[in-house]
Amino acid sequence: MKKLVAVVLVLAFLVVGADVFAQSKAKFHIGVVTGTVSQSDDDLRGAEQLIKEYGIVKDGGMIQHITYPDDFMSQQETFISNVVALADDKDMKAIVINQSIPGTAEAFKRVRAKRPDILLLAGEPHEDPLVIQGAADLALSADFVSRGYTIIWAAKQLGAKNFVHISFPRHMSYESLGRRRAIMEQACNDLGLNFYFDTAPDPTSDVGVAGAQQFILEKVPQWVQKYGNDTAFFCTNDAHTEPLLNHLLAYGGIFVEADLPSPLMGYPGALGLDLSNEAGDFPAILKKVEAAVVAKGGAGRFGTWAYSYGYTLTAGLGEFAKRVVEGNAKKDSMKDVFDALGKYTPGAKWNGAYYVDMGTGVRAKNQILIYMDTYVFGNGFLPTTQQNVPENYYTIKMHNYFFFSFFFFFVFFFFFFFFLLCCFFLSFFLFFLVFGFFFRKLIYNGIIMANGSSLLSIEHVSNDFYGNVVLHDVSFDLLEGEILGLVGENGAGKTTLMHILFGMPVIMETGGFQGSIKIGGTEVHFSSPFDALDAGFGMVHQEFSLIPGFTTTENIVLNRESMRASILNDVFGDRMSVLQRDRMRERAHKAIGKLGVDLNPDMLVSEMPVGHKQFTEIAREIDREQTRILILDEPTAVLTESEAEVLLKTLKRLASEGIAIIFISHRLQEVLAIANRIVVLRDGHAVKDTPNENISMRDIASWMVGRSLGESGQRSEARGFAESLFKVRHLWVDMPGETVRDVSFDVHRGEIFGIGGLAGQGKLGIPNGIMGLFPAGGEVVLDGKTVPLNDPAKALAMGMAFVSEDRRGVGLLLDESLEWNIAFTAIQVHGQYLKKIFGLFSQRDEKAMEDLCAEYVKLLDIKCTSTKQKAKELSGGNQQKVCLAKAFAIKPQLMFVSEPTRGIDVGAKKLVLDTLHHYNRDFGTTIVMVSSELEELRSICDRIAIVDEGRIAGILPPTADISEFGLLMSGAAMEEAVNA
Repeated sequence: MKKLVAVVLVLAFLVVGADVFAQSKAKFHIGVVTGTVSQSDDDLRGAEQLIKEYGIVKDGGMIQHITYPDDFMSQQETFISNVVALADDKDMKAIVINQSIPGTAEAFKRVRAKRPDILLLAGEPHEDPLVIQGAADLALSADFVSRGYTIIWAAKQLGAKNFVHISFPRHMSYESLGRRRAIMEQACNDLGLNFYFDTAPDPTSDVGVAGAQQFILEKVPQWVQKYGNDTAFFCTNDAHTEPLLNHLLAYGGIFVEADLPSPLMGYPGALGLDLSNEAGDFPAILKKVEAAVVAKGGAGRFGTWAYSYGYTLTAGLGEFAKRVVEGNAKKDSMKDVFDALGKYTPGAKWNGAYYVDMGTGVRAKNQILIYMDTYVFGNGFLPTTQQNVPENYYTIKMHNYFFFSFFFFFVFFFFFFFFLLCCFFLSFFLFFLVFGFFFRKLIYNGIIMANGSSLLSIEHVSNDFYGNVVLHDVSFDLLEGEILGLVGENGAGKTTLMHILFGMPVIMETGGFQGSIKIGGTEVHFSSPFDALDAGFGMVHQEFSLIPGFTTTENIVLNRESMRASILNDVFGDRMSVLQRDRMRERAHKAIGKLGVDLNPDMLVSEMPVGHKQFTEIAREIDREQTRILILDEPTAVLTESEAEVLLKTLKRLASEGIAIIFISHRLQEVLAIANRIVVLRDGHAVKDTPNENISMRDIASWMVGRSLGESGQRSEARGFAESLFKVRHLWVDMPGETVRDVSFDVHRGEIFGIGGLAGQGKLGIPNGIMGLFPAGGEVVLDGKTVPLNDPAKALAMGMAFVSEDRRGVGLLLDESLEWNIAFTAIQVHGQYLKKIFGLFSQRDEKAMEDLCAEYVKLLDIKCTSTKQKAKELSGGNQQKVCLAKAFAIKPQLMFVSEPTRGIDVGAKKLVLDTLHHYNRDFGTTIVMVSSELEELRSICDRIAIVDEGRIAGILPPTADISEFGLLMSGAAMEEAVNA
C-alpha cells in the first residue's frame, strides 16, 4: 500500500512539474538580428542582455537571436532568407534588426507577405528612409541634426565661449552633416558663442587614417593657443576623435560629445584604458573612463553619452517589441519607445522627433530620430533632451531651393520680361556652345569608329619629370577590339603613359610630353580628361574615384544625369530641371548587365564591398556611349579570385563588341589569360611588343627586370635558435574582417617567423593588434618585458617596428618628403636626428636626415628624383621600400612586416624579400612576416604559422609538403586532431 501511494505521489509531482514548466515557457517569441562581434560588439551585447532577461527560445525562453553574415553585402540573399525563416515559428510575434543593413526592407516585405501579424522594427537603417518606412512598423535612427543645437547649448553650460567645428569637404557634402553645421553656427550666434570652422584631412583620402590623426595631434596645441581654453571642440569623423581627446586632455579645451557618442568612442584609446573586463557593463565602463578623465583634470570639461547607442538600440527595441505584443505599449507612441530605451539607460533621458522628408516636408509617423542626455565627467547628466530646438531652426533643416526659387520668381514678377530677354540671349549663346560640343564629339566618334587596323597609335612619346627621364621614345599601336597587356616594374612609366593618354593636368603642369597620340590616324591633343572622354577614352584608376554618399546608379551616371525640363527652365535655366531617376536606374541596370555581375543600383558606395566598387567604376565608363578605348589600372588588385574571373570574362566580352582595352596589372597570370598582345616597359623604354603566343610568366618577368629571375632569398641549411625573444599568449584582436581569437606562439631571437593563411582568417589582425592599431587583449612579452597593448607609441619605444599592409593609409605621410618619412618614427619615438640649438632647443637635423635617406635610397634602390620628393609621387613598389626604410631606421629588435609585396611587381618583390633576408642575417633583427603568398613565406622564413578562423592551426618548417600547409589552411588538420 505504501509503495502504491509513493508511486501515485511521484506521478502527481511529475504532472504538476510538467504543468509548471509548461506555464514557464514563453507565450511568444521575438527574433533579434544583429551583426557578429566583428561588426559591432555593442549590438551583440544588447542581444545578450535580452537573452539574460527573457531566455533563449531553445530553452523555452522568448528571444531567438541570429546574426547576419560579416560579408553581408555579398550575402544579402542569405541574410534575407534567415530573417524570413524566423516567420516559420508560429509563436514569432516580432522581429528586431539593429544596424538594419541593406536588404532589411526586402526581408521585412517578405515576412509581411508571409506573416502580416509580426511586428517589424528596424534600428539605425542603412537604406533610404522612404524605403525602410514602407517596410518597417517602426525605425529608430540617431538624430544628427537636432543635436546641432543641443551640443552648442551644452558647450555653453560647460563654460565655452568659442566653438570649433572640425570636418572636411566630403562630410560637409552630406545633407544631414551640412545641415547640422549650419544649425551649430546659428546656435552659436543665438547663444553668444563664437563659431569657427576648421578643416582636417579626410581619413579616406591619400593621407589615410594615420596622416589625419597626426594632423589633429599637431593642430590641437595651435588651436588651443589661438582660441583659448574656454573653447569647445567637435569633429565629424570617428578617426579624428581619439587624437582630439588625447591632446585636449593634455593642452586644455572642452569636449561635449563625439559625433557618435559613447564612453567607448575615442576615450579608451586616448586614455590608454583596457576595458576587456568591463565588456558590456556600461555603468562599469563609464565609471572607469570617468575616473581616468577626472584624474587627467577633465572634470566638468569632457562629456559623452553614458551608454552605447548600439547596445541600447538592440536591447531597447527588443523590450519595446515585448511591450507592444503584450499590449503594454503602442507601436506609434514615441513616449513608449523612450520608456523602453530608458530601461537600459538609468539616469539618462531621451528625446527625439519624427523624420521629416526634405522634399515634401511631410513628417513620417514610423521613423523617429533620437538622442540622449549628455553625461559630463565629474558632474553627471546635463538635461540636453529638455532643450527643445527653437522653431526657427527647422527652417534651416527644411530649406528647399525649389520653393525658394518659385517664391523668388513671384517676388520679382515685374522683372519677368527682363529675365525672358536675358534667357533668350543666353539660350542663343548656349545653343552654339552645345552645338560646338556635340560637333566635336561627333568628329571624335567618327574618328574612333573609322575602319582601319589601328585605333590608337602612340608614336615616339617621351617625358621627363624635373630632369628625371620617365618615358623615352615609346611607340605601340592598339587595334579595335584588342586587349593589350601593359606590364612593367613599379616606376617603369606605365602610370605616366596613362596620364598622357587621358590628358591629366599633371602632365602639362610638369612640362608636357614629346611625341604624338593618334586616333584613327588623326593626331589629337587633350588639355584635360574631359577631352579624352569626348574622344572615347574611359579610365578606371587604381585608386577609387567614387562618391561614398552616392548610390551605385548616381555614381554611374554622375555628370551625365538624365534630366527632364520644366516650364521654369526658360527663366532659371537648367537648375530647375528634374532628375529622371527611373531613366537613370535603367541606364545603370544596362551598364551593370554588360558586366555580368549582380550589383544593387540603389546601394550606397560607402556600404559596398570593395569588389563591387571596382565593378561600379567600370560600369560608369561603359555607360558612356562613346567609350571605345578602356584603360584599366590594376583592376583586380582589390578583387577576390572569383570576382577577378568574372571581370576577365567581362573584359573579353567587351572586346568582342569592339572596345579596345589597355590592361595594366602586376598579376602576370591574368595578363597571359586575357591579353592578345603584351607590351613591356622597363625604365621608361618599351623593350618588348609581342603577341601573346608561347610565352611564360618567367619570360615576361625577365623582360620586365632585364635579367633572369632566380629564387628569392635562397635559404641555406636549417638554422638552430637558442632562446625565445618574443612570446604571445592568448591574444585576441577585434579587427573587422581579421578577428583573432586566443592566439599563442613564440618567436626565437634572430628568426624570420612567417604567418600565413587564407584571407579573412585573422593573420593580419595579429600584427595590427600587437602594435595597437586595433583593440586587443592577452599577454605579449618582448625580451622578458611585458608589451602594453593598445598603445602604439610604447610598442615602438620598446624596440618593435611595423611595416603595415596599408602603406598609403598607415605607413606613409604622403604629402611629406622621403627624408621626413624615413626619419619620422626615429624622431618621434627615439628623439634621433635632432640637434640642440644653444644647448636648449631641439630642431630637426636636416643634414642627418638627408644622409639617412640617401643611404636607404641607395640600399633599397628607391627610384625617385631626389630625397626631397613627396612620397605620394612614387610608384607603389617604391612607396613600399620607403616603409621598409622607415622601419630599418629605428633599428628594431623585432620587426613586423605585413604583406610586404602586395601590389608590387616581380622585380621589386625579389628586392624586398632579399632585403629582409639580408637585414635579418647581417643585423640579427628578428622578423615576423605576414603574407598571403605561401611561396614567399617558404622562400625566406625559418618557421611558418598558419592561421585559420582566428587561431593558430599549426606551425610548420618551410620544407614541409605543400599539402600539409593546405590541410592547415582548410581547417581539416584541426578537425582531424579534434576527432582523433
